[in-house]
Amino acid sequence: MTKRECEEHKAIPQQDMMLTVPIYASRNNDELITITDIIFALGSNKVLIVLLGCFFMVLSSIAAYMQTPIYKAEIIVIPSKSSQGNSINNISSQLGGLASLAGVNFNNQAVDKTQIALEQIYSKVFLQEFVNKHNILVPLLAAATWNEDIRQLEIDETLYNTNEGIWITNDSHIKTSPDIWDIQNKFKDILKISESKASGLIKVTLEHSSPVLASNWLNYLITDLNQFNQNVDTQSIEKNIIYLKEQLTKTEVVGMQTVFFSLIEEQTKKLMLANIESDYLFEVVDPAIEPNKPANIPKLLIIILGGFTGIMIGVIFTFYKLLKTKLTT
Repeated sequence: MTKRECEEHKAIPQQDMMLTVPIYASRNNDELITITDIIFALGSNKVLIVLLGCFFMVLSSIAAYMQTPIYKAEIIVIPSKSSQGNSINNISSQLGGLASLAGVNFNNQAVDKTQIALEQIYSKVFLQEFVNKHNILVPLLAAATWNEDIRQLEIDETLYNTNEGIWITNDSHIKTSPDIWDIQNKFKDILKISESKASGLIKVTLEHSSPVLASNWLNYLITDLNQFNQNVDTQSIEKNIIYLKEQLTKTEVVGMQTVFFSLIEEQTKKLMLANIESDYLFEVVDPAIEPNKPANIPKLLIIILGGFTGIMIGVIFTFYKLLKTKLTT
């Protein structure tokens, strides 16, 4: 085959391709959605889009004005010196040798009391004592809404009958009043703790329908948590002293008596330091004050988001119709 014949042979498929490409491109152009198609489709469905936007805006307005205002109080604390083991635990470490010699174990292993207390704030024992002490069971579990005009918390009568002072239940097999599990679950919902590792500051927040109760309860919680742990530690030290005095009366060895006297003296010092600590575990840096506005999402923002959602649904529906039309033609 000559050079000319080869060139003619190669030119044949190229001509075929030139003929087929426009046909293929033409088909694709029919199926592609152009800017003109989109503008025309949006214009044709503008009434539907606007109606959907208005409809969702109305629904959002109803939801925004029906939501119960929730207030968030905040307190900032920092671990006290005693919780970090700078005073009481130093005495405990000095007793290790004497206590071992006397056959006594005071469990002086260093522990982070702060972290224990932060978990303890959700414990059943502490919460039960806290609720009983401040008599807050009804406003905690049956709060309805805050009446700003008379500055009073309204109680949900479907949960608690204020006239008769009884809890309402529709099932006779269900307990007639809330138990500690209800209390614990409620506090897990409304009480949040965050800690800054860099600064050591601890922020505790509490949400409630009443701004007054939210701030008061938060301040009470820190005070009672300090007192609760102080009582636990002092009771433990007092038991140690009683035990040491009993052992002292049982031994006639002068050397052991000296050891027990030293242990009793040091435990007494430890008890004295525990009793004089006002902020036993946490020092308050910024106390909780009554919040001046609800923590809910602003009503206007809810309404705007609702309208935007409706418009987007309309636009998506328009694109769906346009795409379906293109695929079926």
